[in-house]
Amino acid sequence: MKQFILILTLTAVLSSFVGTAKATVWDSILSNKNYYDPTPNLIAWQANTTNGGLSNPTSVGDSTTWSFGQVVNGQWEGTAVGNVAVGTNIVSQVTFSLSGRINADGVWQILFTDTNERVSIGVGTMELVNGVWMPLAQTVGNPTLVLDHWAYNIPYDPSTTTPPPATDYVTYPSVTSDNYSWIIGTTWKIQNSALFGTSDPGTLTFSGFNNGHLWGSGTGPSNSTVTSFTTLGSVTPTGNVLLGFLNDTNMSAMWGTINTNAASPSVMNIADYGFGTTNGISNGDSATLTLESVPEPSAYALFGIGAIGLLMVLRRKKTA
Repeated sequence: MKQFILILTLTAVLSSFVGTAKATVWDSILSNKNYYDPTPNLIAWQANTTNGGLSNPTSVGDSTTWSFGQVVNGQWEGTAVGNVAVGTNIVSQVTFSLSGRINADGVWQILFTDTNERVSIGVGTMELVNGVWMPLAQTVGNPTLVLDHWAYNIPYDPSTTTPPPATDYVTYPSVTSDNYSWIIGTTWKIQNSALFGTSDPGTLTFSGFNNGHLWGSGTGPSNSTVTSFTTLGSVTPTGNVLLGFLNDTNMSAMWGTINTNAASPSVMNIADYGFGTTNGISNGDSATLTLESVPEPSAYALFGIGAIGLLMVLRRKKTA
Protein backbone atom coordinates (compact mmCIF):
# COMPACT_ATOMS: atom_id res chain seq x y z
CA MET A 1 0.00 0.00 0.00
CA LYS A 2 2.86 2.41 0.76
CA GLN A 3 3.90 2.70 -2.89
CA PHE A 4 0.42 3.80 -3.98
CA ILE A 5 0.28 6.40 -1.20
CA LEU A 6 3.64 7.81 -2.28
CA ILE A 7 2.60 7.96 -5.93
CA LEU A 8 -0.56 9.83 -4.95
CA THR A 9 1.27 12.26 -2.67
CA LEU A 10 3.96 12.73 -5.32
CA THR A 11 1.24 13.75 -7.78
CA ALA A 12 0.01 16.26 -5.23
CA VAL A 13 3.42 17.75 -4.53
CA LEU A 14 4.06 18.22 -8.25
CA SER A 15 0.75 19.97 -8.82
CA SER A 16 -0.10 23.54 -7.91
CA PHE A 17 0.46 24.44 -4.26
CA VAL A 18 -1.73 27.52 -4.35
CA GLY A 19 -4.17 27.35 -1.48
CA THR A 20 -2.81 24.13 0.05
CA ALA A 21 -3.00 25.33 3.63
CA LYS A 22 -2.33 21.87 5.09
CA ALA A 23 1.30 22.13 3.93
CA THR A 24 1.83 24.83 6.57
CA VAL A 25 2.48 22.04 9.08
CA TRP A 26 6.08 22.01 7.80
CA ASP A 27 6.61 25.79 7.68
CA SER A 28 8.10 26.16 11.16
CA ILE A 29 10.11 22.93 10.88
CA LEU A 30 11.88 23.94 7.65
CA SER A 31 12.00 27.74 7.84
CA ASN A 32 15.49 29.27 7.86
CA LYS A 33 17.13 25.89 8.30
CA ASN A 34 20.56 24.77 7.06
CA TYR A 35 21.29 21.15 6.15
CA TYR A 36 24.34 19.04 5.35
CA ASP A 37 25.11 15.47 4.21
CA PRO A 38 26.55 13.24 6.97
CA THR A 39 29.70 11.22 6.24
CA PRO A 40 27.93 7.89 5.51
CA ASN A 41 25.88 9.67 2.83
CA LEU A 42 28.75 11.41 1.04
CA ILE A 43 29.12 8.45 -1.32
CA ALA A 44 27.63 8.98 -4.78
CA TRP A 45 28.01 7.18 -8.10
CA GLN A 46 28.72 8.88 -11.41
CA ALA A 47 28.40 7.45 -14.92
CA ASN A 48 29.95 8.71 -18.13
CA THR A 49 27.18 8.13 -20.68
CA THR A 50 29.71 7.85 -23.49
CA ASN A 51 31.37 4.87 -21.78
CA GLY A 52 28.93 2.08 -20.95
CA GLY A 53 25.87 4.25 -20.52
CA LEU A 54 24.62 4.28 -16.92
CA SER A 55 25.68 0.72 -16.07
CA ASN A 56 29.40 1.40 -15.58
CA PRO A 57 29.53 4.09 -12.86
CA THR A 58 32.40 5.03 -10.56
CA SER A 59 32.16 6.17 -6.94
CA VAL A 60 32.69 9.84 -6.06
CA GLY A 61 32.07 12.07 -3.06
CA ASP A 62 29.14 14.49 -3.02
CA SER A 63 28.72 17.03 -0.23
CA THR A 64 25.87 19.49 -0.65
CA THR A 65 24.74 22.07 1.89
CA TRP A 66 21.29 23.65 1.79
CA SER A 67 20.20 27.00 3.19
CA PHE A 68 16.44 27.62 3.32
CA GLY A 69 14.66 30.94 3.68
CA GLN A 70 11.26 31.44 5.23
CA VAL A 71 8.79 28.67 4.34
CA VAL A 72 5.26 29.90 3.64
CA ASN A 73 2.41 27.51 2.84
CA GLY A 74 4.93 24.77 2.09
CA GLN A 75 6.99 26.78 -0.40
CA TRP A 76 10.40 28.38 -0.05
CA GLU A 77 13.51 29.74 -1.74
CA GLY A 78 17.13 29.34 -0.78
CA THR A 79 20.66 28.48 -1.88
CA ALA A 80 22.84 25.39 -2.02
CA VAL A 81 26.52 24.61 -2.58
CA GLY A 82 27.56 21.27 -4.02
CA ASN A 83 31.06 19.79 -3.98
CA VAL A 84 32.07 16.65 -5.89
CA ALA A 85 35.29 14.81 -5.05
CA VAL A 86 37.26 12.09 -6.79
CA GLY A 87 39.66 10.55 -4.33
CA THR A 88 41.21 13.36 -2.31
CA ASN A 89 40.53 16.06 -4.91
CA ILE A 90 37.53 18.37 -5.18
CA VAL A 91 36.78 18.33 -8.90
CA SER A 92 33.65 20.46 -8.92
CA GLN A 93 32.02 23.16 -6.79
CA VAL A 94 28.67 24.56 -7.89
CA THR A 95 26.45 27.20 -6.31
CA PHE A 96 22.70 26.85 -6.81
CA SER A 97 19.60 28.83 -6.13
CA LEU A 98 16.83 26.55 -4.96
CA SER A 99 13.06 26.54 -4.97
CA GLY A 100 11.24 23.99 -2.81
CA ARG A 101 7.74 22.80 -2.07
CA ILE A 102 6.27 20.22 0.27
CA ASN A 103 2.82 18.79 0.84
CA ALA A 104 1.08 17.88 4.07
CA ASP A 105 2.36 14.30 3.93
CA GLY A 106 5.99 15.45 3.92
CA VAL A 107 6.65 14.63 0.27
CA TRP A 108 8.83 17.38 -1.16
CA GLN A 109 10.57 18.52 -4.33
CA ILE A 110 13.44 20.99 -4.77
CA LEU A 111 14.58 22.59 -8.02
CA PHE A 112 18.30 23.43 -8.00
CA THR A 113 19.31 26.02 -10.62
CA ASP A 114 23.01 26.65 -11.27
CA THR A 115 24.57 29.86 -12.61
CA ASN A 116 24.12 28.60 -16.18
CA GLU A 117 20.37 28.17 -15.60
CA ARG A 118 20.60 24.37 -15.67
CA VAL A 119 18.06 22.73 -13.39
CA SER A 120 18.48 19.57 -11.32
CA ILE A 121 15.58 18.15 -9.32
CA GLY A 122 15.73 16.55 -5.90
CA VAL A 123 12.80 14.61 -4.46
CA GLY A 124 12.20 12.99 -1.13
CA THR A 125 10.26 12.63 2.08
CA MET A 126 10.57 14.02 5.59
CA GLU A 127 11.81 11.38 8.05
CA LEU A 128 11.91 11.57 11.84
CA VAL A 129 15.32 10.29 12.97
CA ASN A 130 16.13 10.25 16.71
CA GLY A 131 13.52 12.94 17.26
CA VAL A 132 14.86 15.21 14.47
CA TRP A 133 13.05 15.85 11.19
CA MET A 134 15.38 15.30 8.22
CA PRO A 135 14.71 15.58 4.49
CA LEU A 136 15.65 12.23 2.92
CA ALA A 137 16.74 13.20 -0.57
CA GLN A 138 17.32 11.45 -3.89
CA THR A 139 18.53 12.90 -7.17
CA VAL A 140 20.02 11.89 -10.49
CA GLY A 141 21.52 14.28 -13.05
CA ASN A 142 21.18 14.38 -16.81
CA PRO A 143 24.37 15.77 -18.39
CA THR A 144 27.09 13.57 -19.95
CA LEU A 145 28.35 12.84 -16.44
CA VAL A 146 25.28 11.52 -14.65
CA LEU A 147 25.58 11.82 -10.87
CA ASP A 148 23.32 9.73 -8.63
CA HIS A 149 23.08 10.60 -4.93
CA TRP A 150 20.84 10.02 -1.94
CA ALA A 151 21.25 11.29 1.61
CA TYR A 152 19.67 12.11 4.92
CA ASN A 153 20.07 15.87 5.35
CA ILE A 154 20.96 16.90 8.89
CA PRO A 155 19.96 20.36 10.22
CA TYR A 156 22.89 22.34 11.60
CA ASP A 157 24.12 25.76 12.66
CA PRO A 158 26.85 26.98 10.25
CA SER A 159 28.35 29.16 13.00
CA THR A 160 29.17 26.16 15.18
CA THR A 161 29.32 23.14 12.85
CA THR A 162 31.53 22.42 9.85
CA PRO A 163 30.05 19.77 7.52
CA PRO A 164 32.34 16.91 6.47
CA PRO A 165 34.06 17.50 3.10
CA ALA A 166 33.17 15.50 0.00
CA THR A 167 36.63 13.90 0.15
CA ASP A 168 35.57 11.97 3.27
CA TYR A 169 33.38 9.63 1.23
CA VAL A 170 33.80 5.89 1.77
CA THR A 171 32.89 3.37 -0.93
CA TYR A 172 33.58 0.14 0.96
CA PRO A 173 32.30 -1.51 3.00
CA SER A 174 28.78 -1.01 1.66
CA VAL A 175 26.76 -0.34 4.81
CA THR A 176 24.02 2.21 4.05
CA SER A 177 20.63 0.94 2.85
CA ASP A 178 22.14 -2.53 3.10
CA ASN A 179 18.75 -4.16 3.61
CA TYR A 180 18.34 -3.85 -0.17
CA SER A 181 21.72 -5.29 -1.13
CA TRP A 182 19.89 -8.44 -2.26
CA ILE A 183 18.85 -6.54 -5.40
CA ILE A 184 22.28 -7.08 -7.00
CA GLY A 185 22.06 -9.76 -9.67
CA THR A 186 18.25 -9.79 -9.75
CA THR A 187 16.23 -9.60 -12.97
CA TRP A 188 12.95 -7.67 -13.19
CA LYS A 189 10.11 -7.46 -15.65
CA ILE A 190 9.67 -3.76 -16.46
CA GLN A 191 6.58 -2.13 -17.92
CA ASN A 192 7.48 1.39 -19.03
CA SER A 193 5.43 2.69 -21.95
CA ALA A 194 7.30 6.00 -21.99
CA LEU A 195 10.60 4.19 -22.48
CA PHE A 196 9.50 1.38 -24.79
CA GLY A 197 6.63 2.99 -26.70
CA THR A 198 4.47 -0.02 -25.83
CA SER A 199 2.83 -1.46 -22.74
CA ASP A 200 4.58 -4.79 -23.28
CA PRO A 201 7.31 -5.49 -20.72
CA GLY A 202 11.06 -5.60 -21.16
CA THR A 203 13.63 -6.96 -18.72
CA LEU A 204 16.17 -5.27 -16.45
CA THR A 205 19.03 -6.88 -14.53
CA PHE A 206 20.76 -4.99 -11.74
CA SER A 207 24.47 -5.79 -12.01
CA GLY A 208 25.70 -3.49 -9.23
CA PHE A 209 24.79 -2.31 -5.74
CA ASN A 210 26.73 -0.15 -3.30
CA ASN A 211 25.47 1.85 -0.31
CA GLY A 212 21.95 2.08 -1.67
CA HIS A 213 23.03 2.87 -5.24
CA LEU A 214 22.13 0.39 -7.96
CA TRP A 215 22.81 0.08 -11.66
CA GLY A 216 22.29 -2.33 -14.52
CA SER A 217 21.11 -2.89 -18.09
CA GLY A 218 18.11 -4.29 -19.86
CA THR A 219 16.34 -5.05 -23.12
CA GLY A 220 13.07 -3.80 -24.52
CA PRO A 221 10.17 -5.97 -25.69
CA SER A 222 10.27 -7.46 -29.19
CA ASN A 223 7.79 -4.91 -30.55
CA SER A 224 9.81 -1.91 -29.30
CA THR A 225 12.48 0.09 -31.11
CA VAL A 226 14.38 0.13 -27.80
CA THR A 227 16.63 -2.91 -28.04
CA SER A 228 18.72 -2.04 -24.99
CA PHE A 229 18.96 0.49 -22.18
CA THR A 230 20.92 1.13 -18.99
CA THR A 231 19.91 2.36 -15.54
CA LEU A 232 21.42 4.08 -12.52
CA GLY A 233 19.59 5.00 -9.36
CA SER A 234 19.16 4.55 -5.64
CA VAL A 235 17.01 2.91 -2.98
CA THR A 236 16.80 4.39 0.51
CA PRO A 237 16.44 2.53 3.83
CA THR A 238 12.75 3.54 3.83
CA GLY A 239 12.18 1.89 0.44
CA ASN A 240 12.02 4.94 -1.82
CA VAL A 241 13.39 4.21 -5.29
CA LEU A 242 14.71 6.57 -7.96
CA LEU A 243 15.83 5.15 -11.31
CA GLY A 244 17.35 6.93 -14.30
CA PHE A 245 16.99 5.25 -17.71
CA LEU A 246 19.21 5.84 -20.72
CA ASN A 247 18.33 4.68 -24.22
CA ASP A 248 20.89 5.87 -26.77
CA THR A 249 21.12 9.56 -25.80
CA ASN A 250 17.60 9.82 -24.37
CA MET A 251 17.41 9.95 -20.59
CA SER A 252 14.42 9.82 -18.28
CA ALA A 253 13.96 9.21 -14.57
CA MET A 254 11.18 8.09 -12.24
CA TRP A 255 10.68 7.97 -8.48
CA GLY A 256 8.52 5.85 -6.21
CA THR A 257 8.79 2.89 -3.85
CA ILE A 258 9.70 -0.77 -3.61
CA ASN A 259 7.30 -3.17 -1.95
CA THR A 260 8.66 -6.48 -0.65
CA ASN A 261 6.20 -9.15 0.40
CA ALA A 262 7.02 -12.76 1.20
CA ALA A 263 3.70 -13.87 -0.29
CA SER A 264 4.25 -12.23 -3.69
CA PRO A 265 7.10 -10.97 -5.91
CA SER A 266 8.75 -7.68 -5.00
CA VAL A 267 7.43 -4.72 -6.98
CA MET A 268 8.76 -1.22 -7.73
CA ASN A 269 6.14 1.40 -8.61
CA ILE A 270 7.71 4.58 -9.95
CA ALA A 271 6.52 7.72 -11.73
CA ASP A 272 7.90 10.74 -13.54
CA TYR A 273 8.60 13.68 -11.22
CA GLY A 274 9.43 16.37 -13.77
CA PHE A 275 12.91 15.10 -14.62
CA GLY A 276 14.50 17.15 -17.41
CA THR A 277 12.12 20.10 -16.97
CA THR A 278 12.74 23.54 -15.52
CA ASN A 279 9.46 23.61 -13.57
CA GLY A 280 9.39 20.16 -12.00
CA ILE A 281 5.92 19.32 -13.30
CA SER A 282 5.27 15.62 -13.84
CA ASN A 283 4.17 14.41 -17.28
CA GLY A 284 2.11 11.62 -15.73
CA ASP A 285 4.25 8.71 -16.97
CA SER A 286 4.73 5.72 -14.68
CA ALA A 287 6.39 2.31 -14.69
CA THR A 288 6.22 -0.97 -12.79
CA LEU A 289 9.07 -3.38 -12.13
CA THR A 290 8.25 -6.91 -10.93
CA LEU A 291 10.92 -9.24 -9.61
CA GLU A 292 11.40 -12.25 -11.91
CA SER A 293 14.52 -14.02 -10.67
CA VAL A 294 17.35 -13.87 -8.16
CA PRO A 295 20.88 -15.08 -8.90
CA GLU A 296 21.73 -18.71 -8.25
CA PRO A 297 24.27 -19.30 -5.46
CA SER A 298 27.77 -19.54 -6.89
CA ALA A 299 29.79 -22.72 -6.75
CA TYR A 300 32.14 -21.01 -4.31
CA ALA A 301 29.24 -20.11 -2.03
CA LEU A 302 27.90 -23.66 -2.10
CA PHE A 303 31.39 -25.02 -1.42
CA GLY A 304 31.71 -22.64 1.54
CA ILE A 305 28.37 -23.74 2.98
CA GLY A 306 29.36 -27.38 2.57
CA ALA A 307 32.74 -26.81 4.21
CA ILE A 308 31.12 -25.09 7.20
CA GLY A 309 28.72 -28.02 7.55
CA LEU A 310 31.59 -30.53 7.45
CA LEU A 311 33.53 -28.64 10.10
CA MET A 312 30.49 -28.60 12.38
CA VAL A 313 30.09 -32.37 12.00
CA LEU A 314 33.77 -32.97 12.76
CA ARG A 315 33.65 -30.66 15.78
CA ARG A 316 30.63 -32.50 17.17
CA LYS A 317 32.43 -35.85 16.76
CA LYS A 318 35.45 -34.54 18.64
CA THR A 319 33.33 -33.33 21.55
CA ALA A 320 31.19 -36.48 21.64
